[in-house]
Amino acid sequence: SFWEAGTTTEDVVVLSQRERTELAAQQAADIKMRYGKISMQLRADVIFSSAMLLARCPRRGALLGCVGVEAALLDTRTGRMLTAQQAGRLLAQELNVMSYTELTEFDTLGQSLGGHKALEALFPEYRVCAMLANLAVAPSARRSGLGRHLCLLCEAASAEWGLETIMLQVDDRNKAAGRLYDALGYKLAFRDNEATALRLQPGTATLASTLFLVRNEALLTTEPATLLTMVKQIVD
Repeated sequence: SFWEAGTTTEDVVVLSQRERTELAAQQAADIKMRYGKISMQLRADVIFSSAMLLARCPRRGALLGCVGVEAALLDTRTGRMLTAQQAGRLLAQELNVMSYTELTEFDTLGQSLGGHKALEALFPEYRVCAMLANLAVAPSARRSGLGRHLCLLCEAASAEWGLETIMLQVDDRNKAAGRLYDALGYKLAFRDNEATALRLQPGTATLASTLFLVRNEALLTTEPATLLTMVKQIVD
């Protein structure tokens, strides 16, 4: 229902029950992979944290909204954002080619400066930030302040993780989300006019996917989009 009532476009999207079931399964798998219990660490000092926050109706228990937040890396040259998993893999690759002396020096640096600062020293082209993503609010709960509250909870979690900056990416066509982030104090850092974004394509099921033999890869397709990377300082 969140996808059907999205704010990126004004197009009316109608999904069949099978398409709704398929989409729910795809999204559940993606969220579990991205916000599940994952971490990459060196001597328990460098940790990429992640969390998915849910808002439910106190009376009926219905899901009203959600948002994800994770420690991530921002490429200051291009504006590209690496998720916690991608950042963990990048760190693992670097550690695998280090000598014992280099590993010891990096470990010592992490103990003196903290894990995040040690990472920035190791990858000077990157900045360790929190990353807000997958913000969604049910139509019945919009204009209630829930979206703002979820964003503020992400900022609080990020501060607890010792992160000074939070960032996000939003489709330039999603004017409602853009207004929310502007009001919360996010500033434009990068504009990517050659990005892509996922769009729903109802009615694209093949015979095999209809019979649940294979995943319907065409249900979510990528289309050209303009993505805005926005940043906010949460710790002075």
